[in-house]
Amino acid sequence: MDWPSTIILLIVLWFPAFYLHERCHKWEAKRQGTDSYIKFWWHKIWHIPIPSMQCIPTDPLKNRYLFYLSGGLYSGLILLSLGILLFFIESLSDTLVLLGSVNVVYSLYEVILLPMVHDGKLSMKNYMRWHYVLFAVVLIVVGFFLASF
Repeated sequence: MDWPSTIILLIVLWFPAFYLHERCHKWEAKRQGTDSYIKFWWHKIWHIPIPSMQCIPTDPLKNRYLFYLSGGLYSGLILLSLGILLFFIESLSDTLVLLGSVNVVYSLYEVILLPMVHDGKLSMKNYMRWHYVLFAVVLIVVGFFLASF
């Protein structure tokens, strides 16, 4: 693994991967017959402004758990597939596998914790804080796993 190139690509591709994640939520809402929009804002984590997005359905969903699961799962599978298909471009492949892995793991986080946010049992601030901690932990674990090859 070429760490400098992978880190630069990760910084460049993180936002488009995040947007793909939210688009997948939007596609799932559309599949369920509900319109939605993507809200963009700057979220401060430990006083550091980080761009954030959220897909918000305009009407009730038929299956909100599938909606929560769809963003990370669909985008993760797309990014993992691209990473595998582009294995001959090492840094790009590694970056896509990293982002895909984060999205797949994050889909489980969303399906478990987003209902708690919507029911008022967990604040959005804490949800977002732990979201970035999970993101960093998965990046480190998968990055070291890829580095071992």
